[in-house]
Formats: sequence, C-alpha cells, structure tokens
Amino acid sequence: MLVINKIECCGCELCSNICPARIIKMKPDDEGFLYPEILDKGKCIECDKCLNLCPVRNAPIQKTHNLEAYSGFFSDNNKLKLSASGGLASAISERIIKKNGVVCGVEYSEDFTSAFFSLATTFTDLEKFKTSKYIQANKSKIYKEVLHKLNQGKIVLFIGLPCEVAAMKVFLSKEYENLYTCDLICHGPTSSKVQKEFCEILRSRYNSDIIYFSLRYKKEGWKPPYIRALFANGAEYLEKFADTCYGIAFQFFKRPSCNFCKFKGNARVADITLGDYHSLKKTSKFYNNNGVSIGIINTKKGYELLKNLEGFVLSKADLNTALRNRALHDSIKMKPNRNKFSRAFKKKGLNYACRLGSVKFLVFTRRLQLRIHRFLAIVKNRIIAVVLRPKD
Repeated sequence: MLVINKIECCGCELCSNICPARIIKMKPDDEGFLYPEILDKGKCIECDKCLNLCPVRNAPIQKTHNLEAYSGFFSDNNKLKLSASGGLASAISERIIKKNGVVCGVEYSEDFTSAFFSLATTFTDLEKFKTSKYIQANKSKIYKEVLHKLNQGKIVLFIGLPCEVAAMKVFLSKEYENLYTCDLICHGPTSSKVQKEFCEILRSRYNSDIIYFSLRYKKEGWKPPYIRALFANGAEYLEKFADTCYGIAFQFFKRPSCNFCKFKGNARVADITLGDYHSLKKTSKFYNNNGVSIGIINTKKGYELLKNLEGFVLSKADLNTALRNRALHDSIKMKPNRNKFSRAFKKKGLNYACRLGSVKFLVFTRRLQLRIHRFLAIVKNRIIAVVLRPKD
C-alpha cells in the first residue's frame, strides 16, 4: 500500500493514474504541493503498482549519455523576445506541428493561478506553452491522452521536468518510435499556492483581472528577467523577478523532494535536455542579448528533433561548457530558513513570509555573493587578456 514520504514524492501523479481501484487522488498539503492520498483504504487490492512503478523509487529507467550539445535562438527578434531563452523548445514544437504531430506542454489556467499539461495541434495552441512556469503543472489525464495519440500513430513531443518525463516513460511501459521527449534544466518548482497568492495580490492591487502573465519578460533583454502582468483595465505591472515576493519564494520555497532529486546527471531519460545557455560568454559570436537556448543531446532520437528547424540560428556548442550548469548535476540545496518561511507563509501569507528579516538578509547576502562572483570573473578575464596579449 502507498506510504507517502514527502522527501521522495516528486508529484508526478503517476500513482493516481495507474491505480486499478481508482482510489488514489492528488491533494494539496498545507504548503500547496500536491501529494497522493488514498481515499478508501478498504478498496485497495494490494497490487502495489503505486510503489513498484513509482519513477522516483525506481529511478533511473535508463541512463542517458550526453552525446553533443547545440545552442541557438530565433532569427526573428520578435519571436525571440516572446521566448523564455532562445526559443529552442518552440522551434522544435513548430516542426512537430508541421509534421501533423502533437505537442504536450504546460499552460496557465485562465486566471493564471495554476498550470496544467495540455495538447497542442496548431501554432496557435503552441502560444499558450510559452514563458516559463515556476510551479508544478497538474497532469490529470495527460498520460492517457498521450498514449491515445501514440496509438493513433501521431508523432508526439512531450516537454516536461525530468521527473515528469520519467513518469511518462513508466506509464507507457515500452518505447514508441513516434514519441519524442524533452526535459528541462530544472531548478525545482515552488508551490502553486505562491502563484495563486501572487496573482491574487496583483488582482487586488489593480482591481482588475489579469489577461497576460510572464515570469521572464525581456524588458532589458534576456537578463535580468522581469515579471510582467497586463490587466483587463489596461494597467501594467512590471518588476524585476528577483525583487518580487515571487522571486524570493522561488529561492526559499521548493518542493521537498527537489532537495533530493533522483534525475540529475546522467539519470535523465529524455531524448534532449533544454534550457538557458547561461554558461555562454557574452563575448561569443553565438551570444544574443535577447536569449540563447542550449540543447543537450541524450539519445539518437534527440538529433532528429534538431533537423530542419525553420527560422532558427543553430550551432554546435562545446559540450563541456554546456554542462557547466549546476542544476544539471546537483539537487537544489534547502535554504536555512526554508521551514521558517513555510510557517510564516501558511500563517499570514506570501507578503508576510517575504518580509521576514532573516529571509531578506539571506536574499541580500546571496545577491552580494553573485555580484562579487561576477566582478571576480571580469577581473580574471581581463588579467588573462593582458597576459595573452601579443607583444609588439
């Protein structure tokens, strides 16, 4: 019988989808993270599918190998600015749609207070998948919907977090030639309760419904990201992500299992890993101020996803440089004041939790560390340039 350990449960919802007795449902805990709950233990048939097929308890399904890496960005600057990084996920998705395929990705709910997986079959459908979502998406019946499309002979592209791709593979139980998978370089999601409260705060402040919401709006280019919200009454909210309560919560308030992630390093199962190419130097000729994506090929099928991308500047990247991202290899460490933040959040809400003196101090010291690190990197590069400068 299913026994929940919050340090293990990644919230993939696979157990609730494979339970023959249909007695496992996903419910939010007091922090807002979804966990499975057995509704009627008397109806459990003791098949143990929920335990034996759990992707976390049985990770990895197969070990991937980082074969090569490619970076790039949309050549159309307008399309690039609407993408979270360089737009590689969108470019791949567009190619799948042109082949009469189906793309499975994450969209916001109509009021932007939650997110969920859905299927796209047109370019218009793809628009809802754009911009990063920093909360975990509800799966509902998406595993069964993907299986149905695969059995119809449709080409399907599934884009999700590493644990979600693993769960999809377990659910399908066999390899499908017409299935392609992309996992995202993951920093760990925060609670859907954070998203909901933040949107409610904005809606109350501007006395209007939100009609557009982005956590990575490119006001000044790729970095730093801004939160931008547009309202039905014509108002606009625009602020640096790091300076918002949402940004603070994203640092301090992760799903507990993300501190012990089983899908780092080569324990990935996707055909290709996508993310921001943060380790690319600004001096590189392949750098674009409006965003650059990195795609790390893990399987032979991963190469197929990068063929014939229209309107996309693609170039081979140095694999070692591409892998120079801690989020690829290491679990997110729990912040010292995470539990204190949680107690304050549950008691008095998001604004109160973010105003805690100890939390604000840790945010300040972290930003100071990053600035010192960037300064030292600049000094180091200048020293190297002087040393290597040709002598007259």
